[in-house]
Order: sequence, then structure tokens, then C-alpha cells
Amino acid sequence: MIFDFHTHCFPDALAPHAIAHLAEISKKCGLSPTTDGTARGVIDQMHAHGVDKSLICNVATNAHQMPKVNAFACTLAREHDELYALGSLHPLGEDLEGQMQMLQSTGIKGIKLHPDYIRVEFDDPILHPIFELCVAHGMFLITHAGYDPNSPDHMHCRPEQIKTVMDNFPDLVLIAAHMGGIGCEQDVLDLLCGKQVYLDTSHSGSYPYRHPMLHKILDKHDPALILYGSDCPWSGQQREQNFVKQAPISDQYKEDIFWNNAMRLMQ
Repeated sequence: MIFDFHTHCFPDALAPHAIAHLAEISKKCGLSPTTDGTARGVIDQMHAHGVDKSLICNVATNAHQMPKVNAFACTLAREHDELYALGSLHPLGEDLEGQMQMLQSTGIKGIKLHPDYIRVEFDDPILHPIFELCVAHGMFLITHAGYDPNSPDHMHCRPEQIKTVMDNFPDLVLIAAHMGGIGCEQDVLDLLCGKQVYLDTSHSGSYPYRHPMLHKILDKHDPALILYGSDCPWSGQQREQNFVKQAPISDQYKEDIFWNNAMRLMQ
């Protein structure tokens, strides 16, 4: 069984524009989309590559957009048995408590933040109300971590910032995407490994030169705190599965990464 804990899609009417815009940004680092950006596109990829469940990581990149993003998340959660969805909160959005209650009423278990798209440092106090709401409502939080082509000259979420948030919000269930930070592997080893923070494997298969260091992270971190993710459509689900399958870890560890750890979070 395989649960992809990090995928993306958009409403059908918006998908062509969104995927074209993001493809233009992503080609800076050699990435191109593997789907048409729709929910059906993700599901087709899942069927092609033996994925049983996927989590759609929706992101509100501005305050005005937030209610629409969350309404889409609720629609995904209701209409597709193969898909789970995340909501998103923006620090300048209105009625964050009301948005959180709406998401929770639909059975949504967490939210996604992308500090590089909202141009906010992950340890900025402006995000504290969001962290507090996640703790109060028992929601987990996924954050993009490390390099992103949308902000090529500045990382808004680095391992030291993740550690600061963990120290200040010890009850926050936090997932740092991309193995704790694309391009930040040594800092992940030094600051995050062995700590109570989840890491997802998304984009680990995309950069083979990173594999030796990423394998060190797998060896040092708690096996219960690693989640398989692809970042579909920005990396292929099969390529990202191969990174885990080829890692020098036990079959039980791989089973936990691919399925057990994710299902525990989604209960």
C-alpha cells in the first residue's frame, strides 16, 4: 500500500493557467509537470504507479484567495475517495478560526503553508496565530522547506527556523517537506534529525546527487516520522518511490514510510 503525502492539483477551470504559470517558474530548476494539474490528473498518475491514496496540499498564496482554496479542499475531500486534502491559512486572512472550523467539519486533518509564496519567514511571529490554531484544533501543519524556484535567492523556511518554531510550539504536529529542506541537508542532520518533526520525502528522487546525504537523514531520524511524498506534478510518483525503495533501510521502515505513518496521521 502506498500513500503519497504530498501532491498538488487545482480546480478544473483554473488548472490550465495555474499549471502553465508554475511550469514557467519550475523550469528554472529543470522541472516540468507530469499531470494537467487537475484532480483527475493526479488520480490517473496514482493508478499508473500503484498509489492507493494521495494528499492534495492546497496553498493560499494571498489572503483574498484563502476562502476559495479552502472551499476547493472541502470539495476534494467530499468527491474523491482516493484523495485527502489540506486546507491553507494566510496570516492576513479574515476569520482564521472560522476557516479552521469549516475545514475540520469536512474531516480535513491539516493545513499547508508555503512561506516562499507568501513571502514570510517561517519563524515570523505573524504566523504564530496559525500555529496556535493548529494546536487548538488538533490539526497538523505541512510547510515547504528549503529552496524554491519561486524565490531563488532567499529561503523563507530553513532548518534553523523550523527548530525555532518547534521549540516555541512543542505541541504542534509539524511536517517539513522535502526532507526538511531542499539544499539544507547538513542543517537538517544537525538541527532536525532525532527531533519530534515529520519529514516528507518529496523531491528526494529528483536530485540523485543528494541521495547519499538524504540516506544519512533516513538513518538518523525516527522511522515513525518519515512520510513518502512525490510533489506530483512537479516530480513523478514512480521516481520518488524508487528513492525510498532503493534506500539502505529495512522493509518494515519502507512500509512505514509508504503507508503506516501517513495513515496514523490521517486517523
